[in-house]
Amino acid sequence: MPDLRANLSYPPMTDTLYDREEALERLGGDESLLATLIDMFLADAPESLEEMDEAWRTADLPRLSRAAHTLKGMLATFSARPAQAAALALEVAARAGESQTCAAHVEATRHETARFVAALRAPPG
Repeated sequence: MPDLRANLSYPPMTDTLYDREEALERLGGDESLLATLIDMFLADAPESLEEMDEAWRTADLPRLSRAAHTLKGMLATFSARPAQAAALALEVAARAGESQTCAAHVEATRHETARFVAALRAPPG
């Protein structure tokens, strides 16, 4: 299995929590589909985060890696790079069995995902 840590990079510090235009372009400009996907993400994210937390609480690193991978994919839909990078770091650490670093990555993933959710819920403008 290749060492994914070599490709691990964090986005530069930015106020941009997601790239709406890029996500919209990925969806062929379909505003309605984007709105539906946002609603789905907002409904599904709490369950995904709970899965991640439960895996961490039970020290189930393979399950933690899968949960982080799933969340990372959901975040990629919206080009939510800070949260996506945090989930990737968690996925890689859990897959590598690096339990000592997973705690910080779980916290970072929760934090960045919460920031993204807040941005989705914020009024436009």
